[in-house]
Amino acid sequence: LLGSALLGQIERHADSMGALMVLPEVQIHMQSLPGVYVQILDATVAHLEPGSPTWIEVQAARLSAYASLYDDERVFEICRLLFLHEMPPVRASSTWMHYSFGLFQIRRWDEAISSIQQAQNLARQAGEDGRAAVCHITEAAYYWHLGRIEEARRIYDDYLTTHADSQDFTVGINAVICRANYAVIEMVFGDLQQARQHVDLAYGERNRFNISRLLPNLLSLMSVVYARQGEVHQRAEYAVERLILTFARNSSREGQLNMEWACGVLAADGLKVEAWQVMRWVNDWRKRTKHTRSQCEQRYAESLGLQEYEGSNPLFSDQDEYRDVMRYLIRGLRHVQRTAPKHAAAAAKPEALT
Repeated sequence: LLGSALLGQIERHADSMGALMVLPEVQIHMQSLPGVYVQILDATVAHLEPGSPTWIEVQAARLSAYASLYDDERVFEICRLLFLHEMPPVRASSTWMHYSFGLFQIRRWDEAISSIQQAQNLARQAGEDGRAAVCHITEAAYYWHLGRIEEARRIYDDYLTTHADSQDFTVGINAVICRANYAVIEMVFGDLQQARQHVDLAYGERNRFNISRLLPNLLSLMSVVYARQGEVHQRAEYAVERLILTFARNSSREGQLNMEWACGVLAADGLKVEAWQVMRWVNDWRKRTKHTRSQCEQRYAESLGLQEYEGSNPLFSDQDEYRDVMRYLIRGLRHVQRTAPKHAAAAAKPEALT
């Protein structure tokens, strides 16, 4: 509210506004409204001196916000601007990490791995072991997407052994990310019970940390893990509510991920035709946005058992909006809820939503 009110006076207050909007506390709270946040940051940075300390910090905040929206073109644009200026090693490391993640999103694997290793080297040179560790667990995500799961497991095991019980917010959030990613590895490549343990531990950390930014993806993943353990009805509510959050954030990458996870709930409950319609459309959407399926994501898609429907008449075309397809998906999940036994429906409401 303060930021929106000051936009009308931005020429007079750009430096103060910039200093305010890059505070860690402000950034954390604004993560749930990234569209509003980037509007304020974009307006602010236009009135700052390029290369000044405040300009660099506001650009870094823009970079983080656009990265959370998976807007790769903006991420690359801001990174290339920042690379032209002298930055502290920690800031340079963070910039290279965002640059790497953008490359990962569009599946330029070798460049992504090289860039994240550059980010790690800069962090270590600065004596920032915590930042280097964050880069390392990001690198692990690239590995399991490529099917290199043992390399990813080793990295996650090392991080969790050292940091699982940390009270530090940043370290704790990264431990949650490790556990959620570990759950994906186990669900797709390994042991479903291990996946359940990791996802429950990640979700349990909401009592210690504000994990609202992670909840859409985390609970979408939970819904599939629980569905595959026979708890389809109990966890359809997770998928519905997190699709609603995804709908509000308007991020293509989150939309693709969470819609595909939700299809796992439909498929587990026998609504395979409906799941196939959505999976087919989302895969075409992925191709349009260059977020094509990784080896891990392709393996997950194949695990839904929808191959027999290939060649069926598609319900949606490229011209359909993703929110229309998401509404169709939510109606399918609501059907799962309506057909649930009464005792299961009573248990459906997840604690996070109360």
